[in-house]
Amino acid sequence: MFNIADFSSNLNKFGTIQTNKFLIVIPAPKILGPTSLDKVIPYRASNVRIPGVTFDFQRVFRYGVGPEQKFPTNVNFTDISINFIDTVDNDIWKRFAIWFNGIFDFTGRSGGSHASYKTEYKDYYATEVRIYVYDNEAILRNVVVLKDAFPTSLGDVNLSWSDNNKLYEFTVGFAFKEWYYDGYALQEFQSGASLAAGSSSQVQPNRTESPRPGPTVRPEIYGPPVPQINPNRSQGGPLLTPGMGQGLRTPQANRNRASGFFTPEQEAEFNRLSQQ
Repeated sequence: MFNIADFSSNLNKFGTIQTNKFLIVIPAPKILGPTSLDKVIPYRASNVRIPGVTFDFQRVFRYGVGPEQKFPTNVNFTDISINFIDTVDNDIWKRFAIWFNGIFDFTGRSGGSHASYKTEYKDYYATEVRIYVYDNEAILRNVVVLKDAFPTSLGDVNLSWSDNNKLYEFTVGFAFKEWYYDGYALQEFQSGASLAAGSSSQVQPNRTESPRPGPTVRPEIYGPPVPQINPNRSQGGPLLTPGMGQGLRTPQANRNRASGFFTPEQEAEFNRLSQQ
């Protein structure tokens, strides 16, 4: 039953996070090189969306007919856009214009030379964009990293004599190879058990190459792993790998047998165990 006191207690205990405290870092790609403007841009990015993710699915009929089931076959990421408030020298807009031309030469490299209409190698124009999310106490709570990111669109800017108090703003669209939560493999994400335990640790902006945790297997649902034929059987070893004999008596094994997934040797061992 819903209890307003419990609801309020939960909000007070675990808190909330707002969407207006963030910082975006866009290191210069090789075709641009680092400049003092790199330290200005993070303070001029006024709006951004953390990217989303969607799956492609293969629709499969459970029994050849009847209700469909969806099985993920691929992953897609949504592109993002960042809004910038420019400097008095219009430097940020100029920097992105140079970046675009460096990706695909459509104006000539320099000095008004003719455009080559050639595409640069991605290693030279892609970079790693980082989005830092903070709470109301300026504590870092999340870091989202976009790998191999590069601009895909430079929005037009409307100029008007009547806009006396309007700032020079423009939007840049970005594509990227993939994104991830930095620190995901180092510690539990700030939810679930870590929140219940009152954890106050924060996500650290240090990337890790550690393998990410895999899904937990629930033996009470799936039963023990399906036994495999012992590769050393030719040397006189047992037919099945050690400790796996009981796996042939599980409901999962029965389903595999019925589906024709057993080899002849597994079928023989199944029959032998069934008679014991």
